[in-house]
Amino acid sequence: MRKKRFALILAACLLAQSCPYVVTAEQIEKQEATEDVMSASEEVILSGDCSGWNSQVEWRVVKTDNAKKLKLVVFGNGYMKSYSDESGLLIHYIDSELADIAGMADAYVAEVELCKGVTCVGDYAFSNSKIEKVVLPDGLKGIGWHAFEGCEKLREINIPDTVTYIDYYAFQNCKQLKSIKLPGGLTNLGSCAFYASGLTSITIPNSLTGINELTFSDCSSLKEVVFPDEWSGTIDYGAFADCSRLKELRIPEGVKTLSAHIWWSCPKLKTIFLPHSLTRVEGLHDELSSTNIHDVYYNGTENRWNIIFVPNDKDKEMLASGKLKIHFQGEPTPPPAKDEPVAMQRLYHPITQEHFYTKSEHEKNVLVSRGWKYEGIGWYAPEDSDTPVYRLYNPFVNDHHYTTSSYERDVLSQKYGWIDEGIGWYSDDDKSVPLYRRYCPFLKSGSHHYTPALNEAKHLLTVGWKDEGIAWYGLKEDKKK
Repeated sequence: MRKKRFALILAACLLAQSCPYVVTAEQIEKQEATEDVMSASEEVILSGDCSGWNSQVEWRVVKTDNAKKLKLVVFGNGYMKSYSDESGLLIHYIDSELADIAGMADAYVAEVELCKGVTCVGDYAFSNSKIEKVVLPDGLKGIGWHAFEGCEKLREINIPDTVTYIDYYAFQNCKQLKSIKLPGGLTNLGSCAFYASGLTSITIPNSLTGINELTFSDCSSLKEVVFPDEWSGTIDYGAFADCSRLKELRIPEGVKTLSAHIWWSCPKLKTIFLPHSLTRVEGLHDELSSTNIHDVYYNGTENRWNIIFVPNDKDKEMLASGKLKIHFQGEPTPPPAKDEPVAMQRLYHPITQEHFYTKSEHEKNVLVSRGWKYEGIGWYAPEDSDTPVYRLYNPFVNDHHYTTSSYERDVLSQKYGWIDEGIGWYSDDDKSVPLYRRYCPFLKSGSHHYTPALNEAKHLLTVGWKDEGIAWYGLKEDKKK
């Protein structure tokens, strides 16, 4: 009797430990989602596990009203497994198993549904399959690389607003995918994500940080690209290359740099609209491509365009023949603020004896951590103007040079090995405060010095430095406030 009583007490304790007395709302929701799948009336043909790291995710193949078209249901909590070996891909494994089931040799998975709780589509999970429709759940965070690559029958897919990244090659060669809505919270879109897909139009969300290499390249049906009115992202090499039906591009305010390599081999692209925010345009035509732009509408002045535009030989030829026309729309409304002060940081390296100037607080802090001495604010520059100051770097003597002369920049970079680092800052067009330029023939690094202090400039002349005049201009005292 005593043994029996002890056994009952022990069983009760074990039962109490296995049944938690607190259940969260999230646990109930996930349990209900699992129960919905478990209790589904569809006939299950195959099932298995596809759990990623620290996750619990399963899959089931069920019948539909069409005997040849099956549905794959993925459910559970966490990440799907990421696949790498093509022979071991989930969808290929399912195809091979179906081939061994009587009456299923011609059947295939035509629809995929991920249930709430699954947070990521695994790498290569459904690549090169016959799926036609995909349903993704709220709460999904990302789509792995090559996830739907080569799904040439895929026509319909929703991407929830919770998705923040779509990885490399995710929808490459999805020929029947005519449209897709990118989520409002998307920040990262991998290279070649929609390469050679069937998209006819695409809208870029404001949250996207950039369009990577070849993202929409070879989309032969793409006719329209819609950007936000203002967007500070980047557009990389070949982003819209080989889009044979693309006729027009409107680049939004906020974009800083462009090059002809972005839209090479777009034979119907005749018109582009460019923003005032651009600081550099590296050509409009790739010299070996079929792109022939006829009209460029630039939201700025001709003077500023001549500063930022670096034409190649094909550009020059088309401009000379009149086949390419640049239309200037003057200053944008409202015009960019030119009186906003930019504090120019001055640093000195005690070993190389170079003085260095930058508007970047971050760059200043990095250099200080590497042994440079911070000498305070050298002067204040305008936020913008029609006179840029170019920054160059000589890797052979570890020296920087600054000039407003595009001719001097080109000579140094094209003949003497200096690296063009773009626009460093801007000179005041009102010529308020002169920055004096001095040269020391005895120094290799730090041979040029720039200062707004007339006393300092005069002193350098007494110790062997050469007077090279005024380099550029800073802001007046009252514009610093």
